[in-house]
Amino acid sequence: MECLLAEEKSLSNLSRKRSNSALSSTSSNQKSREEKSAPYKDSQYELLLRTKGTYMDVSELDITDASKRLVRNLLEGEQPVPKETIFDDAIFVDACRKLQGKNEARIIQDISRLIVPSAETFALCAKDLRLLTESVDELWDNSIPLTGTPPQPDYSVGFRRDAFTNDQLARMPTVRP
Repeated sequence: MECLLAEEKSLSNLSRKRSNSALSSTSSNQKSREEKSAPYKDSQYELLLRTKGTYMDVSELDITDASKRLVRNLLEGEQPVPKETIFDDAIFVDACRKLQGKNEARIIQDISRLIVPSAETFALCAKDLRLLTESVDELWDNSIPLTGTPPQPDYSVGFRRDAFTNDQLARMPTVRP
């Protein structure tokens, strides 16, 4: 199985990438989300994933009972509406009207942090989260992609490199301590 952790970039590699970043980032980010997701919509994509050992099917192992309980509690439990946000009943309809006709970037900006709060912002107050890092719409050009295209998630959270000991890094085949 291929490891999805990336090697640390060298300083010379980083400076070269920074000098080219305006060109590469701009051209990549100017593509619409539709264009970026086109390969995933191909009917043969699931077959391609199977050849890599990844399956889009129900696992014979099923879902753990603890996970089932968690999902059930989230679905059946009362979820508080965040106060003084666009989800407030008093302003929700007006907020939706203001977003009508806006581009996707604007809608994401207004709504995304309400749905998925920033891990790094939480880490400012929670010391146990300080080893997390996040990225927004960044091309994972230092990753080992499962298919030919490096991933570019809308939002991702992971562990910073210094979250791992040298011994742990040494056990990861594609990462050098």
